[in-house]
Formats: sequence, C-alpha cells, structure tokens
Amino acid sequence: MQPIDVRSVQDRVYGSIREAMRKGVFTSGQPLTIRALAARFGTSEMPVREAFKRLVAEKALVQQADRTFQIPAVTPDRFDEVLLVRIMIEGRATELTALTADARLVAQLRDTNELMIAALSRSDVAGILEHNQHFHFLVYEACGNVTLLELIELLWLRSGPYLAALAADRAGINAFFDAAESHSRIIAGIEGGDAAAAAQALKEDIETTARWFWSRLSPEQEAAGRASPKPSGFFEPVLASAAAPRAVRKGNGTKARSQA
Repeated sequence: MQPIDVRSVQDRVYGSIREAMRKGVFTSGQPLTIRALAARFGTSEMPVREAFKRLVAEKALVQQADRTFQIPAVTPDRFDEVLLVRIMIEGRATELTALTADARLVAQLRDTNELMIAALSRSDVAGILEHNQHFHFLVYEACGNVTLLELIELLWLRSGPYLAALAADRAGINAFFDAAESHSRIIAGIEGGDAAAAAQALKEDIETTARWFWSRLSPEQEAAGRASPKPSGFFEPVLASAAAPRAVRKGNGTKARSQA
C-alpha cells in the first residue's frame, strides 16, 4: 500500500475552504467547527485543523477564547476599509490587464459574464457567485503582478461574507444584474486597451454591491456590526460548488431582471 499524502489532503482542504470564503459561502459572524467541515469533506479533523490555523493567520478566521472559530463580523467600519482598498488594488490590477490583454481573455470574460447572467435568470445562487468570482479573477490573474494578486485574494477572503447574502436577497439579485452590466463595461475597456475606463467600470461594480450592503443594515444591525443571518442549509450547494474543480465553460445566457 502506498502511504497517504496527508500534506496534499491538507492543501486541498485549505484550498476548498479558502475558495468557499472568497465566493461568499460563509456569512458574517458564522461559527465554523472542525468536526462539521471534516465530515463535509470526508477527512479526519487534522487537515481541517491545520487549514483553520492558516486562515486565522490570514485573519480570514477568528479563534474565540473557548477555542471555537468564526468568520469575522463585517462591521460598517471594517466594510468601508476593505471597500476602499479593494477599489485601489483591484482597480490597479484591472488597469494592468487592460494594457496587455489578448482576444482569448476577452472571449473568456464574455463567456463567463454570459454564464453569470444565465445563473441570474435561474436565481441560481451558487452559479451567480461562482461566475462572478471567476470573472473577477480572470481579470486579476492576467495583470502579471503576483503581489497584487495575493493582496486581492486576501481582500476577497475578508469581503466574502456579504456576497452570498447579496445573492440570496431578491433586491440583491438586481444588484448582480447591475454587476453584469459593469462587467460588460470592464470587458469593453479591456478589449479597447482603455485602462482608465476598465478601472472605472470595476469601481462601479464594487460600489453597486456596497450600496446593497448599506441598505440592508437596520440601526440595530449597524450597532451590532453585522448583517442579517441567512437560513440554515442555504450555503450547502455553494460549498459543494467551491469544493469541485473549476473549469471554464461556454454557454449563452438571457438577461431577465428579477421582479422584486
């Protein structure tokens, strides 16, 4: 019998949890347990424990005094800080991509945005989040700056908790339709080599979801520093999607705005 490569299992578990966080699978303040995620992945607790240690070091998880773990709460101040840095860092990456992009990347971006629109028409939360993230990281990974990409990945870990709540809300669905329009403008800027236009469209995309976040905070929630919790079981299909291998798929979608 061949020895089990425990380290590779740890890396896969860490990568799957990290990907789920980037997609917005987990909500603000949500507790996570090693036992539950080990059962979800079909592994022992050790790979999940090691993944949690790495995520705590990245400030994507918080370890409580009783040694439990939770997703950091998205407070208004924290949200504004991350929003400002996202616009700066992701805008710069978009500018760099616009200066060097080729026709293949433009085609991939169009395909991915069409897939997101198709998911929107079905109210497919997992698909919306998957294709939205894939679109953005196609742009960022093409910028040619490894340090920028590492910073963006950390920012998405910290801003992810509000994305799934956005997609699950009927008014939030409309924000993703607006995001799809911003994506089209990002594509146009990249295709035309207009770095400023592409970065401006990216800024508008980020600000669209930010407006929804602020509209959903009641005075009580703002004082508590967190948005409304989502129903139990909502995140399962999205987590399953995050754990699956990602591939670029081609397809056409028809835009159909929610009537909320």
